Amino acid sequence: GMGISVLGPTFEDLAANVHKNISDISYIFIGRAAGYIGGSLIGGILFELMNPHILLGISILLTAFGMYAIPFCKQALLLAGIMPFVGMSMGALDTGKASRELNASMYQKM
Repeated sequence: GMGISVLGPTFEDLAANVHKNISDISYIFIGRAAGYIGGSLIGGILFELMNPHILLGISILLTAFGMYAIPFCKQALLLAGIMPFVGMSMGALDTGKASRELNASMYQKM
């Protein structure tokens, strides 16, 4: 969704924010993607073990917090640390959302 696509248009500003060239911080895309994969895997397990509504709420809050914090990162290292965190919460959120949609469609077919 929106959270995934927002990084592209703001990338130049983020680089300026941490006083780096665009090519110097391109690894933040890798960090976010790695976090997303991890969040999808962990989220898939947690959605089986926990109340999915609570987990969806937590994922939404963590994603929102991470997206809000990104522009305030003035050091590249901090930005690099936040990106996998944002990716993880997005991965868990998307996995939970897909799981809920799949369960709903299965229930309707019965």
